[in-house]
Amino acid sequence: ENGLLWAQKYGVALTWMNTYVDGRPVSERPGYQVEVNALWYNALCFVRDLDLKFGKGKLVQKTDEIIGKIRENYTRVFWCAERNHLADYVDEYGQNVFTRPNQLIACCVKYSPLDDETKMAVLTAVKKELLTADEAILDSLNNVAAQLNETIAHVADTLTQNIKNAVDAEKVAREEAVAALEATDKAQGIEIAALKSDLKSLEWTVSY
Repeated sequence: ENGLLWAQKYGVALTWMNTYVDGRPVSERPGYQVEVNALWYNALCFVRDLDLKFGKGKLVQKTDEIIGKIRENYTRVFWCAERNHLADYVDEYGQNVFTRPNQLIACCVKYSPLDDETKMAVLTAVKKELLTADEAILDSLNNVAAQLNETIAHVADTLTQNIKNAVDAEKVAREEAVAALEATDKAQGIEIAALKSDLKSLEWTVSY
């Protein structure tokens, strides 16, 4: 009806964003996908031009009908006025308005369904939301590095202290064990000495 391609299969990622977790797609993106339909429009226009230049023009009428429908409906379906850029995809629940780079394809294909004003709006929104300046990247990386170094130092100090405490505890336990053994040996030595004394006394008594 509107010339756009609709793709949907429950539980299946049908576009290049096909990462799965536990057998389920992270982003299924059902319905009309912004880049798929931009490429679809570009392909139709390319085929039309080829047919005009090298063919007999038999496909022109068919392609013109679909091209016209897409040109009429693409921006209407995908444009998100609230975010001032194109929706990532549109399903039965409406527009997915996440700011994703997929919409850039609609701006850079040779045959684009967008006018120049819409292209500039998309580029501005994507630059604002997704492009990070070099200085900001460096500042962010420096902050992350500083936090990481601080965390590593803290972990190292904690680990060192835990090891020291464990070594000290083991030392005390061993010293106590040695002392206990020495006490046991001493007590056993006293008992043996007493037995020897008793035995000697018994031998002396027997002899007399």
